[in-house]
Amino acid sequence: MNSLTITKKLYLGFGAIIALMMLVTIIGIQKVNFIDETLREITDVNSLKQRYAINFRGSVHDRAIALRDVVLTQESTQIPTILDEIKRLEDFYATSAKPLAALFAKGEGIESKEREILQKINEIEKRTLPLVQEIIRLKLQGNQEHAQTLLMKEARPAFVEWLGVINEFIDHEESKNQKATPIAREIAGGFSWLMIWLSLSALVIGILIAFFISRYLTRSIGGEPREVAHIVGEIAKGDLTFQSPPAPKESTLEAILRMQEQLKEVVGHIIYASLEMTRKIKDVAEASKSSEESTKRQEETSASLALGIQKLQSTIQEVAKLAKQTQENSARSVELSERGASAAQDTASNMERVTLGAKNSAAQIQTLDTHAQNIGGSASLIKEITDQTNLLALNAAIEAARAGESGRGFAVVADEIRKLAERTDTATQEITRMIGLIQSETKEAVLGMENIVKEIERSFGMANEAAEILHEISKQADDSFSKAKEVAQSSELQTQSASALSLEVALIADLSKESSGAMKRNIQAIEELSRISTDLEHLAGHFKV
Repeated sequence: MNSLTITKKLYLGFGAIIALMMLVTIIGIQKVNFIDETLREITDVNSLKQRYAINFRGSVHDRAIALRDVVLTQESTQIPTILDEIKRLEDFYATSAKPLAALFAKGEGIESKEREILQKINEIEKRTLPLVQEIIRLKLQGNQEHAQTLLMKEARPAFVEWLGVINEFIDHEESKNQKATPIAREIAGGFSWLMIWLSLSALVIGILIAFFISRYLTRSIGGEPREVAHIVGEIAKGDLTFQSPPAPKESTLEAILRMQEQLKEVVGHIIYASLEMTRKIKDVAEASKSSEESTKRQEETSASLALGIQKLQSTIQEVAKLAKQTQENSARSVELSERGASAAQDTASNMERVTLGAKNSAAQIQTLDTHAQNIGGSASLIKEITDQTNLLALNAAIEAARAGESGRGFAVVADEIRKLAERTDTATQEITRMIGLIQSETKEAVLGMENIVKEIERSFGMANEAAEILHEISKQADDSFSKAKEVAQSSELQTQSASALSLEVALIADLSKESSGAMKRNIQAIEELSRISTDLEHLAGHFKV
């Protein structure tokens, strides 16, 4: 209970009172509802069923009398009137039977005994109505004796039984009402005293709850609220020297008195601390001014350094650009040197193949010269044969002339042989002349081819030497390209380093600016702190310790 707050305890107290009121209300409502339910059952259920049963009894009783009149009357003109009355009584019975059946169908407040009685009534009705119709039929047919016998022996006992069961139903409903009425009266009679006792109990409990809450509040506060408010007002005025009577433990007043003692100690420390803070603020202000001047010089130096680094960065960028161009030119030189070396190598290979071809051609020309000399020998042989042929032809002509007419044919042949020998001689001379020319040209060609072979061999040597020189140039170009690449990479690294250094210097400059601004703000804060210290001294002077 002590752990609960005042709000919770007030809620709990008033909640208990409200709960008691609700309990009284709920009990009253319950009792009133029970009385209302009992009266409703008596009036709207039991009395209604009893009313329907009374209607049944009146209808059945009057129909029995009307049926007797039908049988006993001697005037036929009165029968239709009596039959109409019977029909009206049947309809009257039906108007009560339908709502009663509906009420039983609902099942609200219906007992099993009531259902049994109503079932008996319906069964008797089913047995009796055919007898009524049969008696009326016999009467209308003029069978008076038979109709009267049926009326007395069967219809009369049926009507008596029917009325007896209906009266049983009426008596049962009356019995239920007689049982429910005393109960309702008893509850209604005791309800007033119950409400009085409950109200008194709620009043007593409410007074007790209010008493305990009031006592708890007084003990929690430590006294009357006016006294506590007066003490708090004195503390608010700054008077910490007043004396108060002892307060209950763990009360608000006891906590306020402890706060008074602690405030005395705190205010004393505040006064001492404010004096010390004023002295320290002066020292910090002087140091801040000195730091501000140093920061300004650092800011100026950083700005100059940043400008120099920017110039250095521009120069390094130019060098890097030239190094990159040198790298590209070296790469181009390497490519051209490699292509030249490859071309020289291909030229040397081609020269070697040409030299071999020239040597082969020289050998073939020498062979041709040998064949030409051989052909010259053959031409000399042909010339000798031609001379011999001419001589033989001349001898044959001479012999033919000697033979006379018989040697004419032989003379003709000899003449043809001579002519052929002359043409052969002419051709042989021409061949000899051509062979001489061929031999002369062949010798010159052999000499020229030998000179060409020598020149080709010298060119082949020069081509090999050029290929070796170009290979050396390619190696030097590769070395230059590697060094130019290293220079370009170094320049790029220098550019990156210069950029990073420039960023660092710019950052230092920004930090110097920020430090300068911070120093200015520190000076402003120190001035504000000095003002706060002065205000604190004034506020501490408000208290009496």
